[in-house]
Amino acid sequence: MFRLPRDPGEARTARAPGRAVSDLSMTLSQLALIALMLLVSVSVAVRLFGGAFGIAEEVAGYLLVAFTFLSLAGCAVHGAFHRVELLTARLRPRPLGIARIVFAALSLAATLVLDFYLLRFVIESFRSGDVAPTMLATPLWIPQAVMPLGATLLALALLVILRREVARAAATDAGG
Repeated sequence: MFRLPRDPGEARTARAPGRAVSDLSMTLSQLALIALMLLVSVSVAVRLFGGAFGIAEEVAGYLLVAFTFLSLAGCAVHGAFHRVELLTARLRPRPLGIARIVFAALSLAATLVLDFYLLRFVIESFRSGDVAPTMLATPLWIPQAVMPLGATLLALALLVILRREVARAAATDAGG
């Protein structure tokens, strides 16, 4: 569940450039979640009739990873992550704006590093022809590809957030 924006300016900024990234992120993650729910439901139904759906666990794991990584950008844009406000609640507007900018910049840097290594990981899996040691023998680069996709969407969302925080800080400075 998303939190409502605290001020109208935040809502406007979240709708502007972050809207496309957020919508894509949330749509893809919701599709993964729906597929996961359908897969589990079918697996349960098959077991009720004494059968076995042998690929369910493997595919469910892939879908869970997809759901997790693909939802990151939408959650970031909508402020749905937990925040520890022990320190920031005591800051005045200018230092709070600076802290938000620094946090967004550091988050973006860490996400870009993560994205780089995830992409290298997927490329290496593709080149080496790694497959899952399961009945499906899934080429591992296929389920792994959602990780750098999710990290890239998160990086784009963090750029939007950084831009929003810089604009907010500039407005705070201009206002007094």
